[in-house]
Amino acid sequence: MRTALTEKLAGLREAFDGSFALPPMRADEGFVDLLDLRVGGDPYAVRLADVAALVVDRPPTRLPGAVPELLGVVGVRGAVVPAFDLAALLGGTRSAQPPRWLLVATGTPTLGLAVERLDGHLRLRHDGRASGRRGFVGDLLPTPAGPRPVIDMSAVRAAVLARVGPGVPDGSG
Repeated sequence: MRTALTEKLAGLREAFDGSFALPPMRADEGFVDLLDLRVGGDPYAVRLADVAALVVDRPPTRLPGAVPELLGVVGVRGAVVPAFDLAALLGGTRSAQPPRWLLVATGTPTLGLAVERLDGHLRLRHDGRASGRRGFVGDLLPTPAGPRPVIDMSAVRAAVLARVGPGVPDGSG
């Protein structure tokens, strides 16, 4: 004879056993990791998942005949990476000083984006809904220091490829 208690225990046992059939939950679900940075003096953010490498104080080697946004090439982990000025790509003002940081974007072809300042890492709760796209900005996320436009790296890559052509980092070929 099943009592209310034995039915409750059977339900708990089934729920417990069934939980092993579910995919594991990640502790970071509902959060987005960002790099907080300055581009042309303005605050922006980039999703950490869109960055393959971060390089500091490695000045690019200039290329003759390059498009204006291309600062040159930089050696990163044994590869030659074209380094583009992100402020120039976004249509902003370039800094008088050469950018100090190079974000190497994930994906192919390899693309480096130079920024003048890296302010730190942000981890924000995010439900995954986009707040509206404008140009290279996919989301506008609230941060403790104020709202940050999040740069869509795939849109930047598409614009670079449209500008210089695939496989030709300096646009001369």
